[in-house]
Amino acid sequence: MRSLLGRFWNHKSVAAMAALSFLVTACGFQPLYSQNGAAPAVQAELAAIIIKVKPDRLERLVYSSLVDELSPLGAPASPAYRLEVTLEEIRTGVGFEADDSATRFNFQLLGTWRLIDQENQEVLFQSTSRSIAAYNVVTSQFATLTAEKDAEARTAVDLARDIQLQLSLHFRQF
Repeated sequence: MRSLLGRFWNHKSVAAMAALSFLVTACGFQPLYSQNGAAPAVQAELAAIIIKVKPDRLERLVYSSLVDELSPLGAPASPAYRLEVTLEEIRTGVGFEADDSATRFNFQLLGTWRLIDQENQEVLFQSTSRSIAAYNVVTSQFATLTAEKDAEARTAVDLARDIQLQLSLHFRQF
């Protein structure tokens, strides 16, 4: 074992690894959630967003996930931005029995959203996000309904995370 490590970690490979680490730090790469001065600014911008969605059940799931992602301390007292989200649900059968009854579904959640400046009502950024989760249809209606609701909840969380990531990248550009 020692001879194997000795062959792998010779002086040349250690020098090459050190040189590579210097090159990566010199390229200007900065993680989005680093502890430098820019990341807190992005977090402050995200926390200044008030979220507007329709009061349906699935929209409330997305709303709760967005609050967790954007402003975990609660809604801002004086929001600088408004995030408007419109959702579209698509259920597609992907597994079928011989009698053409579906045994597996893909649940797709599409979110069209836009970030609006509260002061002048200007649309600052708009995009779409998509999330897909699958669930099985079984003989128990309760189990099928539970699996369907779980797929909806997973897509709501994924959609909120995608929106948060796109907004973070948007604010990072400034």
